Amino acid sequence: MKIKNDFHPSINNDQNGHLWNSLNEDEKEELLISHKESFDSNNLLSHEQVKLEDEKRYILLP
Repeated sequence: MKIKNDFHPSINNDQNGHLWNSLNEDEKEELLISHKESFDSNNLLSHEQVKLEDEKRYILLP
């Protein structure tokens, strides 16, 4: 699981892999897919897009 090891050290080091081991197989697969997709620049949001989404959430908060 090289991807898992490279993704974030705390997934393995947190209580001897407790975080990774607490995930079911679907969650593990989704995490690995998300990690792989994060390297595709087509999936990145601009700073302006992030700011706009944040503003929308802030306005909708009670």
